Order: sequence, then C-alpha cells, then structure tokens
Amino acid sequence: MTLEEKSSHKSWRRKSGRIAASDGVGLAGLFLIIILVLLVAPIASMGAPQPPGRLVDVGGIRMHIYCTGEGSPTIILDAGLNGGTMSWAQVQEQVSNHTRVCSYDRAGMSWSEPGTKPRTYMKIADELHVLLAASGEQGPYVLVGHSVGAHTVRFFVQKYPTDVAGVVLVDPAHEKILSTELIPTIQQIQRGYTFYAQLGFWRYILNPGFIIGVEGPNVPAEIINNLEVVYSPKSLHTAADELAAMYETVRALNTTNIMGAWGDKPTIVLSADNEIAQ
Repeated sequence: MTLEEKSSHKSWRRKSGRIAASDGVGLAGLFLIIILVLLVAPIASMGAPQPPGRLVDVGGIRMHIYCTGEGSPTIILDAGLNGGTMSWAQVQEQVSNHTRVCSYDRAGMSWSEPGTKPRTYMKIADELHVLLAASGEQGPYVLVGHSVGAHTVRFFVQKYPTDVAGVVLVDPAHEKILSTELIPTIQQIQRGYTFYAQLGFWRYILNPGFIIGVEGPNVPAEIINNLEVVYSPKSLHTAADELAAMYETVRALNTTNIMGAWGDKPTIVLSADNEIAQ
C-alpha cells in the first residue's frame, strides 16, 4: 500500500468512525426521545381532569353523560350556552337524593367530542335522544332546559313526545332573543367566543378569580376545578358554532310557534325578571 493509499485509508477510517459515532448518538438520542414521550404522555393525561361520568358513542363521536341517584322518572338536565355537566353540579347533587338524574355535555362541550355542523338545536335534540338510548337510560324523562337548553327540550318534545313525562324550563331563551335589534349583540358574543378560543382563554386569561368575578360568588366548585375543560378552546368554538347556527334554529322554532307545540306535557317555567327570559 502506498503512502497516499495509507493516508487515504486512515482518513476514511477516521471519517467512518465519526460517522458511526454520530449515528450512535443519533440513535441513542432518538431512543431517549421515545422513552420521554412514553413517560410524559401518561403523566400529562393523568394531570387532565377526568370526566365524572361516561363517554358514550353517538353516531361516531363520544359524548359525556353523568347520571346519579335512583328512581323514576329520570331527570335530564340541559345547560345554557357553553354549559354542561359541571353547570348542574349543585342541582344534580340535590335532585339525586330523590330520583335518577343525568346531566350531559352537548357535542363539542367539555368532555364531549365535537359533532357535525351546523350546530342547530334540532340536531342537538337528536343527539341527546341517541345518547340516552345508547347509555341505557330509561324514559320517559323529565327534561330540564336552561336558557338555550330550552330549545333542545322543545325539539325533543316535538319529535319524541312518548319519551317525555314532563318539562321544566329555567330562564328559557325565547325566539325574540334573535329579533332584529338583538342580532348585532348575538354576533358580538359569537365573535368573543371565537376570539377567546383562538387566544387560548385558559392559558392566558382564565383563572378562578376571573370566573368568580364574571359569574358571581356561587360558581360551582366543580366548574372551578375543571376550568381547562369547561372553557377549553374546543368548548368555546362550539359555543360560537351554536350561535352561528342559531338563526337556522330560530327559523325552525318559529314554524312551530303555535298553540299546542309543546303537547300536553306537564310544564313548569322558572323565569328571572328580564325581557329575554320572559
């Protein structure tokens, strides 16, 4: 072997050694990353608030339903805008002392996975009907709707009357909430939800003091303990989607705004003294 060949051979060995060492470090680094991912992912999931109820398949998405107590008829609680199971925590605790009661998260809210758009309340009523059947909860039910949740109840009563034993409406939203003079306000609220969702409301703004300052001192502890779920970007986007579809919902409501639209179900209306809820 010539001197030039020997030099070239040594150079190749040095380079190949560096390449081998570099490959070794790369593989070791990749292995370390995989191990960290495997370790960190379960830890992260352990830190996320877990749903108190069950996730049930509803047409390809999983929806969260939380049922407590025993007895009949079963009470079904539907919350207002951006509300869900945690909104009813104090009510559910008391009612469960007397009968079976279920709260749930509409598709896209809190622990429920997002549903298809548009998010009309006709669709929401159908999803609730499937959810109750899939979860094995027996009717007929007493349906309780707060604010816009009253729309869910109304469409449910009209489409599935034999599954309804009675109705309770709590500050129910009326069709006139989308009268001409209120449309700009609704649109502004919708834009607000979308803005907070994109900003990352939980990460940058949301905290217990903020919520208590906005909602008052009687916010259920269950909401405070699950802020990152209740006010997640997913939930806020869903609230905006429900508002975006409200025009279609109201058109459908207006077509059935006739005598007897609610059937002959026993009904109680609990209303605050303001013109939207009247």
